[in-house]
Amino acid sequence: MSAACPRFGFLVRMEPRTGAARDSFEILRANFLADVITPNELACTGGGERSATYTLSREGMQATDADRALVRRWAEEHAAELSVEIGPLFDLDE
Repeated sequence: MSAACPRFGFLVRMEPRTGAARDSFEILRANFLADVITPNELACTGGGERSATYTLSREGMQATDADRALVRRWAEEHAAELSVEIGPLFDLDE
């Protein structure tokens, strides 16, 4: 019997830059979901109030470095408003 294939995903942590309005953070989080998660068929769990931590994966597939690059590009476009950390790929089942 062989071991199950790993289910790779990664963490994304975001928080507003100092002085950013709470409403703008909510809008940016909604845009993140609409611009990155939904059109690229990523699965996303997590959240938060003043900062947010998400676990990103793919339903029935593995998240890849290409998925991390998508998030990185979006984060770079919003670097003035948000601090975003993108973690490495890891096995979600470990």
